[in-house]
Amino acid sequence: MTEQATLIEYADHWVLPYRDMLVIQFRVTRQLTFDLDGDAQIQIEQPFQLTLNASGRGGKAATPIELVPERHEIVPAFSLLLARITSAIAYKNGTLQVDFDNGTRLRVQRHPLYEAWNATGPGNLHIVAPPGNDLAVWT
Repeated sequence: MTEQATLIEYADHWVLPYRDMLVIQFRVTRQLTFDLDGDAQIQIEQPFQLTLNASGRGGKAATPIELVPERHEIVPAFSLLLARITSAIAYKNGTLQVDFDNGTRLRVQRHPLYEAWNATGPGNLHIVAPPGNDLAVWT
C-alpha cells in the first residue's frame, strides 16, 4: 500500500497519516525503527518515554519508562508489535507522540544537539526532528 501522505497542520503540531497502521517489525541498531504496514516507518535515535496504560485503563496510574535505543534498553517497546496506531502527532517544537490501541503512549522529546527521530512514508513524506526547536517536513 503506497499512497501520498496527507498531513494535517495546526498552529503547534502536525497530525501524521499513521492512524490505523500496525507496527509489523522492529529493527534495532543504535536506533530503534518501527516498520508500519502502511509503507511507513518511525526511527527513534534518542532516549524516549514509553507510558504503558497511558489511557488509564483499569484505574491504574500510568508511569513513563525511559528507553535508550543506543544502549539497546528497549525491551518494553516490543509490546508494540502488532499494536495499531490511534494517533500520531509531531509537535512543531520537535516532540513526537504516538498513541496505540493497547493504551501505550510513545513520546520522543527533541534534542538540542542531535536528530531525535524521523518518520518516512507513505509516499514521499519525510519528517525529521533535527537539533533545535522545530521540524523539517518534506512531502
